[in-house]
Formats: sequence, C-alpha cells, structure tokens
Amino acid sequence: MFAPVPPPEEQASAESLIRFGPGVPDPRTARTIDVWQGNAPGPEAAPHHGRSEEKRRHPGRYILAGLVLLAVIGFLLWQHFATPVSISSVTVAADKANLTCGQTELVTATLHTNGGSGKVHYQWVRSDGTVSGTLTQSVPSGVHQVQLPLRWTVTGQGNFQGTATVKILSPGSATGTAVFNYSCS
Repeated sequence: MFAPVPPPEEQASAESLIRFGPGVPDPRTARTIDVWQGNAPGPEAAPHHGRSEEKRRHPGRYILAGLVLLAVIGFLLWQHFATPVSISSVTVAADKANLTCGQTELVTATLHTNGGSGKVHYQWVRSDGTVSGTLTQSVPSGVHQVQLPLRWTVTGQGNFQGTATVKILSPGSATGTAVFNYSCS
C-alpha cells in the first residue's frame, strides 16, 4: 500500500521526486510563474518571417468571405435591375352569386402580371359606401397571377345587391368589379 522508498545511497533527481500537499509547488509551475513575472528568461521566440503560420494554414477564410460578399452584391444588383411588375389585366369574381341571412361573401381579384417583381398598391370600393385604405401586395419575380381577397359579411333583413370593385393604384391603373345578391326575410 505504500510507495517504495529509494535506498539512501541512491540520489533522486528533483524531477523524479513527487511532492504533494498544501504549499508545495510543482517545480514546473514555479518556473512558469517566474517567467510570467519576468524573474526568469522565457523560451526563445521563433523567428518572424513576415506571414504567420496561421495565415499560411487558413487562406480559405478569405475566399469564403469574398464569396459571401460577391453573393450579396449579386443579389442586390439582381433586385435593382430585375424587371418591374406590370399588370396586364384584372378579373374579379364573387364566390357565391346569392347570399342568405348573415353570410359572408368572398370576392377575389386576380391580377395577371408580366412576371416582374415589385409592389402593387390597390384599394377595394364596396357599394355600401365602404372604401378600404390603400393596401399593398408584394409580387415576387416569376409570379404571373396574384390574388387579392375581400371578405364582406352582410347582416339584417331585406334584399341587397352588393358590388365590390378593386382599383389598382400602381403600377398603372386598372379596375375590376364583381356583383352578388343578398336576401334575408
């Protein structure tokens, strides 16, 4: 259970001695502390040859940064020079021709575009006097049809003919209308 003790006639070197316990420093740790405090000379520094080993070993980090930069510039140029959206025609349709008490009509405007990208500004005008504010729809490149929905709930007794008109404000101008009937007795 005990470690063998060398005979007294053999001299043990300082490196072969095992010292432990509180307050007994490891000779290697004591040397490191002396170097840090400037009390002992440190290891010789390697000669500097202009470029460090780090830069010679990892040139790919600059290539990757350059590729990312080129991709961002390419995307911004593509967005800037992409074909702007234009609208060739507008069709508007009501989901149901006839509504009864408390039902909701879904009116959908379908815009036919040139496939360009941009924003379409429009508004809905209803025959009951309600006008939406200016609404905006983003159109991505390559899309040739865009749908603009309007939900209109009608309540109360009586008969009513509803007309919903979409007005395209930009790009260009266009309109389209759909009609439905409401009857509740």
